[in-house]
Amino acid sequence: RKNTTELFGYDFMVCPASGRPRAWLIEVNSSPALDYSTPVTCPLVKKVMEDTVRVMVDLPEGGEGTDIGEWVPLVLDSARPPQ
Repeated sequence: RKNTTELFGYDFMVCPASGRPRAWLIEVNSSPALDYSTPVTCPLVKKVMEDTVRVMVDLPEGGEGTDIGEWVPLVLDSARPPQ
Protein backbone atom coordinates (compact mmCIF):
# COMPACT_ATOMS: atom_id res chain seq x y z
CA ARG A 1 0.00 0.00 0.00
CA LYS A 2 1.04 3.57 -0.61
CA ASN A 3 2.68 5.35 2.35
CA THR A 4 3.24 2.16 4.34
CA THR A 5 6.32 0.22 5.29
CA GLU A 6 7.28 -3.14 6.72
CA LEU A 7 10.15 -4.10 8.99
CA PHE A 8 11.47 -7.65 8.70
CA GLY A 9 13.70 -9.45 11.17
CA TYR A 10 16.54 -11.59 9.83
CA ASP A 11 18.13 -14.27 12.02
CA PHE A 12 21.65 -15.32 11.13
CA MET A 13 24.07 -17.84 12.56
CA VAL A 14 27.76 -17.04 12.23
CA CYS A 15 30.16 -19.99 12.26
CA PRO A 16 33.93 -19.91 12.30
CA ALA A 17 35.46 -21.50 9.25
CA SER A 18 38.97 -21.95 7.97
CA GLY A 19 40.02 -18.60 6.59
CA ARG A 20 36.95 -16.47 7.44
CA PRO A 21 33.61 -16.81 9.24
CA ARG A 22 30.50 -17.85 7.33
CA ALA A 23 27.01 -16.48 7.89
CA TRP A 24 23.91 -18.62 7.49
CA LEU A 25 20.40 -17.19 7.16
CA ILE A 26 18.18 -19.08 9.60
CA GLU A 27 14.82 -17.33 9.10
CA VAL A 28 13.06 -14.12 8.13
CA ASN A 29 10.34 -12.80 10.45
CA SER A 30 7.54 -10.65 9.08
CA SER A 31 6.78 -9.29 12.55
CA PRO A 32 9.99 -9.36 14.60
CA ALA A 33 9.91 -9.01 18.37
CA LEU A 34 10.90 -5.47 19.31
CA ASP A 35 10.77 -5.84 23.07
CA TYR A 36 13.60 -5.28 25.52
CA SER A 37 13.87 -8.96 26.44
CA THR A 38 17.61 -9.09 27.17
CA PRO A 39 20.44 -6.67 27.95
CA VAL A 40 21.71 -7.29 24.39
CA THR A 41 18.43 -6.56 22.58
CA CYS A 42 17.56 -3.44 24.60
CA PRO A 43 20.05 -1.04 22.93
CA LEU A 44 19.59 -2.72 19.53
CA VAL A 45 15.80 -2.30 19.55
CA LYS A 46 16.11 1.31 20.69
CA LYS A 47 18.52 2.04 17.83
CA VAL A 48 16.29 0.31 15.25
CA MET A 49 13.27 2.33 16.38
CA GLU A 50 15.21 5.62 16.38
CA ASP A 51 16.70 5.02 12.95
CA THR A 52 13.39 3.82 11.49
CA VAL A 53 11.78 7.13 12.46
CA ARG A 54 14.69 8.96 10.82
CA VAL A 55 14.13 7.03 7.58
CA MET A 56 10.34 7.40 7.61
CA VAL A 57 10.10 11.05 8.74
CA ASP A 58 13.42 12.86 8.26
CA LEU A 59 14.55 11.35 4.94
CA PRO A 60 11.49 12.33 2.87
CA GLU A 61 11.74 15.89 4.19
CA GLY A 62 15.52 16.29 4.06
CA GLY A 63 16.45 14.19 1.04
CA GLU A 64 19.91 12.92 0.25
CA GLY A 65 22.45 13.66 2.99
CA THR A 66 19.92 13.26 5.81
CA ASP A 67 21.26 11.39 8.86
CA ILE A 68 19.51 8.00 8.80
CA GLY A 69 21.62 6.32 11.46
CA GLU A 70 22.77 2.80 10.68
CA TRP A 71 20.43 2.27 7.71
CA VAL A 72 22.01 2.00 4.26
CA PRO A 73 19.63 3.06 1.47
CA LEU A 74 19.47 0.93 -1.63
CA VAL A 75 17.50 3.60 -3.52
CA LEU A 76 17.00 7.18 -2.35
CA ASP A 77 14.50 8.20 -5.01
CA SER A 78 11.71 5.68 -5.69
CA ALA A 79 11.34 7.05 -9.23
CA ARG A 80 14.99 6.31 -9.94
CA PRO A 81 15.89 2.65 -10.64
CA PRO A 82 18.69 1.08 -8.55
CA GLN A 83 22.13 1.17 -10.14
